[in-house]
Amino acid sequence: MKLTTVLRTISAAAVMAVASVSASAGSVVLDGWNMVDGATGTISNIGYLGIGPGNATVEQVLTGGAVVAGNIFHESGFVLSLNWVPDTAVGLNDDASGATNFSTAQAINIKFDNVIGHVASVTASGGIQYVFDSGTFTIVQKTTNLLYATGSIVGIGGHIAATGIISGTSGNSDVLGKITSLTNGFALQDHLGNDLSAMLASGAVLLQVDTNNTVGSGVVTQTSSFDSTKQCSVAQVSSAGQAYLTQNVPEPGSLALAGLGLLGLAAARRRAAKR
Repeated sequence: MKLTTVLRTISAAAVMAVASVSASAGSVVLDGWNMVDGATGTISNIGYLGIGPGNATVEQVLTGGAVVAGNIFHESGFVLSLNWVPDTAVGLNDDASGATNFSTAQAINIKFDNVIGHVASVTASGGIQYVFDSGTFTIVQKTTNLLYATGSIVGIGGHIAATGIISGTSGNSDVLGKITSLTNGFALQDHLGNDLSAMLASGAVLLQVDTNNTVGSGVVTQTSSFDSTKQCSVAQVSSAGQAYLTQNVPEPGSLALAGLGLLGLAAARRRAAKR
């Protein structure tokens, strides 16, 4: 095979690699980020936000009085309290003993609404695996309710321990949220102070919330508020955990192939220029 053909082949592969980077991308925790609001200034070097407590109302569709795979649920709620933990280590290994409460002026709430998901599977013992399909959330100033950010839920799910109709049980969940807009002087920055608005809007940087959850007592069964033909169990769920920023990164193999392709393209152009 001629060298020119080889170079063109590598270049074509590079184009495919670049096109598939998003599909093969992983994610890393964003370290040392900053939060800015128009009133109080900047909180720098954040590792993650501590969550606790948070409350949610969950309506789970039932079939024959039980939760079965494929049944949907609706959820809404809010995070009552947030603090921030300084970045002291790579990833989520930051020293939690450094947790700092926000001042009254800095305090924020995260509210989520119209979250829709479905039951992926139910184990023989009654445990539930579920997936988040869609939903919206806002970040607001805690005292004044001033809007700071809006976003949409883009995936992940969790599990609930063995139960008949999610009562008196515990589990955990992971939620990925895309922050689509920032307003009223609120901003998020990387550790160098670079504004993250464009990366947030594109989904290159996402908000991830990981919580441990407890389903409270007093679960009731009633007609669904979103589908009058269905019966739902309605439960109150409390949660605590962490919220942090993650950044999508291409896998090393894709980057290497893309790099080879760019070199091949440059070499092909040099050969053509000599003719």
